[in-house]
Amino acid sequence: MSNIGMELDNVMICLYTLDSVISEDECVPQALHSIYNISLYLGVRIRRSTLLSLANYVREWSALTELEQELIVELFKNLVESYRVSDYNSVKDAAKRIFKILIGTGLDTKTAKDAVELVLNALYTALAMSFISVATDTTLLNAQGVPVVPETPVL
Repeated sequence: MSNIGMELDNVMICLYTLDSVISEDECVPQALHSIYNISLYLGVRIRRSTLLSLANYVREWSALTELEQELIVELFKNLVESYRVSDYNSVKDAAKRIFKILIGTGLDTKTAKDAVELVLNALYTALAMSFISVATDTTLLNAQGVPVVPETPVL
């Protein structure tokens, strides 16, 4: 496994450069993989059940304002670094602020590990949902010259 600094850089670069379909195509899968690698390094899990549960509450990355995106990027970086040096109060504070942006409410957790796990899952969900919505936007696909089959069959 590569080092956590490189994985964190991969995520940060992607989050800062999401401005076109091409960059989303190229960087979102890499960012999702990097988030997964960070979770392994920190000893927390990205669970399918958690991702599915969060999908009902988390805002898509593309729906966030530029200011919210920048704040999440900085908070996420601080959260990971604080967890690595065992500054658990900073971890919980950063997690609460990230949840406030992504979900609309702060979320208290019992442990810093729970906070990190939920933040990684929430960020993973926000990016994945944004990627999926772009991939299924038929207007955007048609504008890019990609033929789209109608949802209802034409007889």
